[in-house]
This record gives sequence, structure tokens and C-alpha cells, in this order.
Amino acid sequence: MSPAGYTLRIRCRNFPGLVSNSCIDCIDSWSEDALISVANVFLAEIDLLDDHRDGIVSHMVHVHQSMQHFNDEFYLKLRKHNYVTPKNYLDYISNYKKMLRDNREKFAEQALHLKEGVDKLINASTEVDTMNEKLREQKKVTDEQSRQCDDLVKQIE
Repeated sequence: MSPAGYTLRIRCRNFPGLVSNSCIDCIDSWSEDALISVANVFLAEIDLLDDHRDGIVSHMVHVHQSMQHFNDEFYLKLRKHNYVTPKNYLDYISNYKKMLRDNREKFAEQALHLKEGVDKLINASTEVDTMNEKLREQKKVTDEQSRQCDDLVKQIE
């Protein structure tokens, strides 16, 4: 349950035991160094080039930090609050990892499909070359037999 908004306030009034028997941890927003460290830890298990990893991490940090500006605009236009929390950042990273894994699987499957197609084309090309060679040999035989037939027709006339 998010502490933002009225839901927690109403539940605490209706169920006072929530307040007396629980501990509420308030977590401030993370610093840029903390965001970078968290992203590096979570992305360490993914096979990426170091240059790409650094770029992805810096982009994730930039996106997460820039959300406050967009939240302010959102509030000015619609008069509704939206909060960006560290949990959102962790969800962002996990969604990125899931999408990356899914896309890699999809592209690997497509690459395999294309490789099989290329292999079939290579096999077909080899078979066509073999058939052309057989056709040349048969054409020589047919030309010879046709010449013999023409000679025989001339002899008969």
C-alpha cells in the first residue's frame, strides 16, 4: 500500500491496529551514485559490452531522475500527484531485463529460421548444379542419338 494518497490514511483510521502493530519504513529517493550502483548490480548478470552497459545505466538513471520534472508538469495540468519511488526504479530495471531477454530469444529464433532458409537455398543451388551437369551429359547423348537418327533417315530416303 502506497503511503501517498488517502488510502493509507483511511485504513489507519478504520484499523488503528495497523499503526500500533506495524513499522512504517520511509525511504527517501536514492542519490545518483546509488541509482548507478543498483543498476550495475542488477545488470551485471546480463551479457553486455561494458560500453553498452555504462550507456544503459546512465540512461536509466537519467530517465528515473527526469521523471520528477514530468510529475511536476503532470500535477500542473491535471492536479494529480504521481510519485517516483525506488521501487519504480527497480521495476524499471526488471522490466528492461525481461524485455531484453524476450527480444534476444525472439531474435535468436528468427536468426535460426533465417539460417535454415539459407541452408535450404544452398542445398537447392547444389542440387540445381548437379541437375544441370546431368542435363548437359544427357544433352550430349541426345544430340548424338539425334544425329544418328538423322543419318538413318537420310539413308532410308
